[in-house]
Amino acid sequence: SEAITLQLQQDPMRVSAQAALWLTILGAALLAVIGFAMHTAAGMRSRRTEFAQLRAVGLSRRMLVGLIGAESLMLCILGTAFGVALGALIGWLVGPLITVSPDGTPTVPSVLVTIPWLQVAALVGVVAAALVVIVASIAGSQRSADPARILRGANE
Repeated sequence: SEAITLQLQQDPMRVSAQAALWLTILGAALLAVIGFAMHTAAGMRSRRTEFAQLRAVGLSRRMLVGLIGAESLMLCILGTAFGVALGALIGWLVGPLITVSPDGTPTVPSVLVTIPWLQVAALVGVVAAALVVIVASIAGSQRSADPARILRGANE
């Protein structure tokens, strides 16, 4: 019984399926970071006049960068929370349905879904760190923005 269990755990199809799932997870995280960066950059570009108006009425650069950071943080938290929750829910609901034995029958014993929360937390931490770097670099462009020049250009 233990020899069969060990043989099934080391089966090349099982190992390659797990590797494919991990690559899919990493690819999804990378796409999320790229999408967030593009969204933040496009939002900053389209709101240049709004930011210049806020600076013109007395909002400091530090407060403006804080405002951009808080907005991005909220998007990051909501996206991460919904992504992790949806991924866990789909894994819990669909995992047992698509797992079959080599002859196509349901597995015995039935599938027990376990989510590696420590690895999920590590992935969330890496994605969060990447997003902080993205927001800091994009928000840093506000430090060199000249509100008067932007507002004059907005009317032309």
